[in-house]
Amino acid sequence: MNTSQYIGYSSIQNLVANNVNNYTHAQLLRGSFALGTLLTNAGYPSVPSQQTPSPGSNPYFEGGYNTANYTSYASGKTVNGLQIECNYNNVRDTYTSRKRFGDSLSTVLVQFLKIHQNINLDNCSAILPVTLMNFKATTKECYTDINWQTANEQNNQGFYIERSRNGEAFIPIAFKAGMGNSAQITSYRFKDMTTENGQNFYRLRQINYDGISSYSNTVHVMNNCSESEVAIYPNPVTNTLSIKSTYNVNSSICIYNTYGQKVKEWNNKIPLQNYNVSDLSSGLYTVIINQNKRTKFIKQ
Repeated sequence: MNTSQYIGYSSIQNLVANNVNNYTHAQLLRGSFALGTLLTNAGYPSVPSQQTPSPGSNPYFEGGYNTANYTSYASGKTVNGLQIECNYNNVRDTYTSRKRFGDSLSTVLVQFLKIHQNINLDNCSAILPVTLMNFKATTKECYTDINWQTANEQNNQGFYIERSRNGEAFIPIAFKAGMGNSAQITSYRFKDMTTENGQNFYRLRQINYDGISSYSNTVHVMNNCSESEVAIYPNPVTNTLSIKSTYNVNSSICIYNTYGQKVKEWNNKIPLQNYNVSDLSSGLYTVIINQNKRTKFIKQ
């Protein structure tokens, strides 16, 4: 892809020769800061990108008249052109979809021009960029470890972590405050201690201080936490909860609410004891013992 033959057929030949970071043709098409990668990070899976480098056995769309005649693909032209073909569902189907995609595309283009050509359009754009990298989720015993990084933040209020069982209906389970404005790489982490057994999908909704938001790509994990070795009673409970498990000594017992927040913790305890939960609000809670055995109860 970095040979003169491939570059000679590219509509971004001029960008290959003149980008400020000296990225190769391949890096510009499917590297960490390729247009497709930035769009995928914004919640719109794209080909080519770092996440999906090629369409596999499906052919690329070859482009249209403007690409062939007015971009650097044509001899003597210096304009860099990237033609975008958009899905109907969730992009063009409704006004809300079109507005959301337009907002995200505007943010991505501001990032792309700033990264590759040092063109700063921040003052001209209503949407200030957050460059999201390395969003991933990993199963860890009875919880899901969610990690991501940002390379740049402007006007960033923070991130809502959203979870779904089917990859379609998402609910927010936590919020991580952003840095506001930062030019440094910033790492974020969230432990979802209330993840369900089976398949779980996650995404981030990044929100600016002005209320404009965009979505990350969606990731998923398979969780297989054993619940059979923990017993609690009564359930529902009002004041005192009895916990029993196969662990006999030196156990860590934690209780989490539905937002993944730890609300109770006891260390070096024998599970077959009574625990006071009278101060908890009514609702559903998860008990986890030594981070790998768990069950749920309802507080009345």
